[in-house]
Amino acid sequence: MLGTSLQLLVMATLSLLYYFDLKTESFIVTAAMTVLNALFTYISIKLGPYFYGYGFFLSLLTSLTAGILLLRRVLYEIHYRTFMFAR
Repeated sequence: MLGTSLQLLVMATLSLLYYFDLKTESFIVTAAMTVLNALFTYISIKLGPYFYGYGFFLSLLTSLTAGILLLRRVLYEIHYRTFMFAR
């Protein structure tokens, strides 16, 4: 249930990144989510049934942290990007 809640937050972060047309940052978050989900899920399966679901949760937590940090960096300089027409 926590993993699904984090997935909703990751999708909201990705929506904001796509809204600001930040394709590189969106790709970084999506690629991190994909690779980490595969890696952490493989590890959690090898650890046994008590750890099922932790891979999904940890990959989303890491991706959400990366997405928020990237979005924070962009929103910090939003006035400059908006009014100075610089990218």
